[in-house]
Amino acid sequence: EAAQKLLETTELSISAIAEQTGFASAAHFRRVFREVMGTGHNMAIKMPDGTYYTVYHGRMKSNPDERVVLIDRMRIEDSGKLIVDGPTTEPQVIRR
Repeated sequence: EAAQKLLETTELSISAIAEQTGFASAAHFRRVFREVMGTGHNMAIKMPDGTYYTVYHGRMKSNPDERVVLIDRMRIEDSGKLIVDGPTTEPQVIRR
């Protein structure tokens, strides 16, 4: 939603918006923006091995009437930037 607002109300480049909203790259932002819309409530969980995941609801543009649950690995870079590796709708191995 923050990225959508920036796209609609600023002249920022896709790269700048991607960086400001925590995406790994402009290419990643474009892929996510095309596939997912209407992200809902979310949570973050830290696994015993120190790996973080985020769990959230979204609506895929391919079927906007259906809400799906997405579980994606995330990390915080030394600079403090949050990176989410997703959206992922395929089964994933979660390390314990």
